[in-house]
Amino acid sequence: MTDAVPTTDTPVLDESRLFAQFGNDPAIINELRDLFLKQIPMQMDAIRSAYEASDCLVLARAAHSLSDAAATYGAMRLSAASRKVELLAQDGRLVKVDEEIKTLAAELAEAIAWIEHLDAPVV
Repeated sequence: MTDAVPTTDTPVLDESRLFAQFGNDPAIINELRDLFLKQIPMQMDAIRSAYEASDCLVLARAAHSLSDAAATYGAMRLSAASRKVELLAQDGRLVKVDEEIKTLAAELAEAIAWIEHLDAPVV
């Protein structure tokens, strides 16, 4: 099985995937939004701290957690950027991680802006 690699043409947030995954249930989607917005900045802080400490294991784990959370919420570009950081950390390639963390931070800011204004459809 191959995963499609998101491009800049990929939407910041795949709302249709999100709504379909959670049955268009506004309560669940809004609860997930609030949880995502609360936890994601902490996960990004963990990524930065692990990078600054040159701790590849913790960095890979933190990036993996962020990637999974982003994918669950339909933020596939954010998920892909997190996955790049995870793979580089697993390979011990911290020199390359710095630039990817900048990309990850930009994707995170864009995803947060979209998610903050997301309202679940009323069915």
